[in-house]
Amino acid sequence: MVMHETFHRSIQDAASCFKEIPKDIPIKIISLNSADGISASAILVKAFLKERRQYTLSVVNSLTEEMLARQLDSGFGAFVFCDLGSAYLKQISSNLPGKKIFIFDHQQVNDFFVVDNFVHINPHLHDFDGSIDISSAGIAFLFANAMNKNNVSMAYLALVGAIGDAQENGGFSSINKEILDMAIDERSMQVSEGLRLFGINTKPLYEVLENSSAPLIPGVSGSEKGALMLLKETRINPKIGNSWKKMIHLADDELKRLVDAILRRIPGEHDENLIFGNIYTLLGETQQSPYRDLREFATILDSCCKMSQPSIGVGACLGNKKMKASAIHLQMDYKKILGKNLSWFDGNTHLRGENYLIINAEENIRPTLISSFCSILAKTRDYLKGTIIIAMARTDELTTKVSARLCGSCGIDVSELLDAIIRPLDGECSGHKQVAGGMIKTEHEVAFIENAKKILERQSLEEVLC
Repeated sequence: MVMHETFHRSIQDAASCFKEIPKDIPIKIISLNSADGISASAILVKAFLKERRQYTLSVVNSLTEEMLARQLDSGFGAFVFCDLGSAYLKQISSNLPGKKIFIFDHQQVNDFFVVDNFVHINPHLHDFDGSIDISSAGIAFLFANAMNKNNVSMAYLALVGAIGDAQENGGFSSINKEILDMAIDERSMQVSEGLRLFGINTKPLYEVLENSSAPLIPGVSGSEKGALMLLKETRINPKIGNSWKKMIHLADDELKRLVDAILRRIPGEHDENLIFGNIYTLLGETQQSPYRDLREFATILDSCCKMSQPSIGVGACLGNKKMKASAIHLQMDYKKILGKNLSWFDGNTHLRGENYLIINAEENIRPTLISSFCSILAKTRDYLKGTIIIAMARTDELTTKVSARLCGSCGIDVSELLDAIIRPLDGECSGHKQVAGGMIKTEHEVAFIENAKKILERQSLEEVLC
């Protein structure tokens, strides 16, 4: 309870500090190119518009010394960093002296660094777990709500960000649960149970099964014939009258048979929470809108990020109809490309260890897609619990983006491991227990792989000795 009090007090203090900034001082929002970062920045844009604040928004893939240095003489008196910043405290301080700095981040804090002009909100500073308790969008929402209680209507966007950052694991917990309760009380959302597959409310059931990529259903995903055969095997008529059947048409016993049949086809041991559980419905959206399901909303935003079109995602969050339609089209294109990436993976050999998999995609996968590619492998392939997947993809700037994921939940902190691998190479790294990412110079790829093998094999040995 004390943790909650100190955390919420820090939010109130941040809002009070922000209100002291004169309204003629322009503000720069710098957000990470992520579903969470987009949700957070959209919340701040809406809040700043209500406050009649001058602002500019930039969405970036990472912070660099060069980019920060360019901001010093840009004319902005205050900066708000969303979903990044906690790993760059010293760089921000040295490059933006005298500027008012707000950092809303939930990644691990590398160094405890206090500066007078900083307002640093991070759940890790209050003994919360930033990987599950609250996302950057949640922080932005609480901040906006502290400035103006009418901003409670944006609670759903905080949850979209949390889902986009994999914080909804069969339900929300801690501060995210408090935000969910606020959204329900505000009557913008409702929670029910059902199949947790993309398109479940908007597409025919067979099409939902055919398009399923998380999880991949062997013999069904990517095959209309396989999807229809699965429904036949479970004694479910794919049609109701002359129309295709959707999930809402299924009786309870049909739904149970379908869930069991899907789980039997997925390799490894899984419980029904993989595909069945809470569905978060945005009541202001129509029945046919993919934005009605918050998980679909988050997936669409993630697609905008991966396709290097974050501004379209922000526009969708702000309710722009044209942007919402464009985001849906981007999501379709993204799925096609991701399918090709998985085919490339299956057709090539990769570096396997007892407890790890290292994939150097070089130019075969876009750097903006490597994190999603890595996540899908971790969630849908039959790797042992505790396996660490590291994937690499080259950028156009002679750098290589690195993504790391942990398969299953265990005591390993993948962010700490990736930081240990990257640090000797003067690379960048951020993340939390199960998800981490970083950037290295492409010329250091061989050294990175050797460091990774050494550290991951030592990690495996320590687990055996324990």
